[in-house]
Amino acid sequence: MASELAQSTHYIGKVLTDGHLEIPKTIIEQMGLKHGDEVEIAIRKVISPEVSISEETHSLIKDLVGTKASLEEAVEALTFIATEMMPTKEQRRLSHLLWKNQDGTITAEEEKELDALIDEGQEGTIRKAKAILALKHLGIDIIPGLEASVRVKYRNRVFPKNSVSMYTNH
Repeated sequence: MASELAQSTHYIGKVLTDGHLEIPKTIIEQMGLKHGDEVEIAIRKVISPEVSISEETHSLIKDLVGTKASLEEAVEALTFIATEMMPTKEQRRLSHLLWKNQDGTITAEEEKELDALIDEGQEGTIRKAKAILALKHLGIDIIPGLEASVRVKYRNRVFPKNSVSMYTNH
């Protein structure tokens, strides 16, 4: 039986050479399926993958990943975009500059660098949101998996005694 996270979903799959149906790993993980689980399947033949993808989704995919050879490659690229992070070195520099800005000790040069890093982060956030939206239009909801990974990552994180964090109960 599927987990409580997602009881139903839809996706574009294909019939494999051995006659089995392909179910993407993201769907299996999202629904909490494991070997031997029974699932109900409603099948509708797709004449062409492009026909079943809305113009908005097709446009998002084209903008984010260009023209890919297959829908599977597009899904992989969108998933990568949706889960990519700013490199650690840049995250640390951004954090350092934000602290300097808050303390009022930031130089004009550092302020320009801070603005550039913030712009880069915002552009990345918009790309991630578009990728998540395109995946959602394709029937792939990665939000529960992302939320679960954030909860696990910050569950055991230790914060200074008097600090306030959005990841802990206050």
